[in-house]
Amino acid sequence: ISYERHKKEPGSISYSVRQRRATITIMDPIDAEPLKPWDLDIERTVVVELALLHFAPFDYNAGDPRDLFESQAVHSLAHALVSLKRRGPTPGYVPQQERPDLVELLAFWRTVLRVADWDIVVRYERHMENVGTCYAQEDYKRAIIKIVDPLDYQDPDRPYDVERTFVHEMVHLHLAMLKIRDKNHAHWMFEEQAVESFARALVEVRRKFAA
Repeated sequence: ISYERHKKEPGSISYSVRQRRATITIMDPIDAEPLKPWDLDIERTVVVELALLHFAPFDYNAGDPRDLFESQAVHSLAHALVSLKRRGPTPGYVPQQERPDLVELLAFWRTVLRVADWDIVVRYERHMENVGTCYAQEDYKRAIIKIVDPLDYQDPDRPYDVERTFVHEMVHLHLAMLKIRDKNHAHWMFEEQAVESFARALVEVRRKFAA
């Protein structure tokens, strides 16, 4: 990663998925003066470029509508991570509750994740096969998120983190427009890896800087 003079955009990235290598260049602050103040947030720009690596396996071409949806998702998630780091303590927040109020989690995270315009229903569910599910109707911005009731969680080797499970399902909303699951199992796997990485990072940042 390095600064670069005379760039037209705040940041850019080139990468090789096979070699797991990436080069990130950020506009040198010397050249940012003509820009509006919010156009060069160096930390957020770096996070945006790093977040793009999670979408590298899909590699949508410029002009493909999914390229726009990908860009929107990446910027929303990067903004969420950076804003969580900067916002300071959340009054009354108790991390890793055994059975947190899902409505309270929704009220907090829908704003942070920039999905406040979605109609989202969230609830605990008994006897689920997975710890969480998200059924999204992206055309109408509606979603139902179900989280397994802690009474049914039975993995003694992995403590149940309700908030991270909930955030994982919320992050899926940003990827819904990409229709990744309509392709093949490999793309489904990449989506799950990306979503879990974002969810883990978001919750860890909240607990480190906002608790």
